[in-house]
Amino acid sequence: MMHITKNAALHIRKFQDNKGSEDDFFRVSAHSGCGGFEYHVGFDRMRENDLQMESSGTHVLMDMETDSLTENVELDYSDESGSFVFRNAPEYPGCGCGGSCGV
Repeated sequence: MMHITKNAALHIRKFQDNKGSEDDFFRVSAHSGCGGFEYHVGFDRMRENDLQMESSGTHVLMDMETDSLTENVELDYSDESGSFVFRNAPEYPGCGCGGSCGV
C-alpha cells in the first residue's frame, strides 16, 4: 500500500478546501509505460471498484492497478517545487517517450 506523508496529506486537504466540492476526492493513478511508471494526481469522483485509503485525515482514491503498482511507494509534497513527489518507486531506466518516469 502506498504511504502518504503528513506534508502530502496537508497539501491534499488544502487543495480540497480550495476546490470547494466535497464530492471530489484526491485520486492517484499509475500506469506502466515503456520505461517505468507514469503517475498522475488530481481530483475526481468515486467510481465503482475504486479503493479508498485514509492517511492523516485525508482520503485518496485509486484503482486496483494503481494499488498494485504503488506498493512501497511514498507520496510526498515538495515545498521547493510546489508539486507532489513519488519516492521509493522501483528503479527503471528512462525512455525516449517522455511519458514514463524512471523514478
